[in-house]
Amino acid sequence: PILSCRQEMHTVHYVHGCCRTMTEFRPNSSPPGLFATKSYEAGDVILDEAPLFVFRPGSAEQDAAVTSQFRNISPANPHAEATSAAASSDNTSKKKKKKTTKKRGKKTGRVKFSASLDDIIVPPSVDVTYAGKFRAMVTAAGTYAVAFANNGVDNDTRRRILTLYAPNIESPGDDERQIVSTACAALKYCRENAADGSNLAALVNGDNHEKQKECLQIMLVWSCNAFEGGVLYEKTSRANHSCDSNAIVRESSVFSSLAACASADTSGSSNNRDSGFHQPKNQQLVAATTIQAGDEITISYLGIFAYAGGPVRQDQLRRTKHF
Repeated sequence: PILSCRQEMHTVHYVHGCCRTMTEFRPNSSPPGLFATKSYEAGDVILDEAPLFVFRPGSAEQDAAVTSQFRNISPANPHAEATSAAASSDNTSKKKKKKTTKKRGKKTGRVKFSASLDDIIVPPSVDVTYAGKFRAMVTAAGTYAVAFANNGVDNDTRRRILTLYAPNIESPGDDERQIVSTACAALKYCRENAADGSNLAALVNGDNHEKQKECLQIMLVWSCNAFEGGVLYEKTSRANHSCDSNAIVRESSVFSSLAACASADTSGSSNNRDSGFHQPKNQQLVAATTIQAGDEITISYLGIFAYAGGPVRQDQLRRTKHF
């Protein structure tokens, strides 16, 4: 059976915001994967896909909405930060007019997203190497709760998110036990720190174990399938890893639509660029070599680690993608 499909090559033909179906997901293959239904040459565009969901805030307004889900997290004030920085710079220039050097790593006037807030305290039970994963899982749960409550996730989008791979919570594989344990710790954190009456509290508290299980699965789907920036794609996220992959991913020139992005926009503005809404671009899946019809399409999950030795690559995959 074919559960999901999309797209073309050379000139990508759009039909209602997506492309013609030229790939198929085969859930019964071992392992399940994305397969070509036609042949491609190196450089051909296989997919040009809009995000299905974005697991992090994309603006100051969204960041405030997500952080408000928690009792112990306060949103940053980028405007005050920028004003303070400008005043400091003005005072410095009045005292002495010398060439100044910008400090490395200083981020003036940038939105401090909840994914990086030190307010999210990692419990001792979480392995220190999974601290970043833990904080990002908490953020993913908050973002999902806000989006779901504000109709950023309809039932169809929810269904498509939940069909992406996630470890079996009751019986994870040996390499998946640590990430499942981390997700359980993140769920516990959300339950203990969700603000009273918040959308997150409605998702994780009470006796509705199905909702809690869904929250766990959402965090695991993020960990196993999301690309940089917490961006999830319905089809590209299904492509399996290979150290000798036949395709690459790259940013498209096409901005995604809000419906496809589905990130929690609470600004109430129809002009998303003016409101500071972060519109991630579509992502392209491009053939790196000749791909025949029926071939599985694979990509590398390793980034710069693709050039490392075998043991390093195995360790990176085990820690980041859990296999």
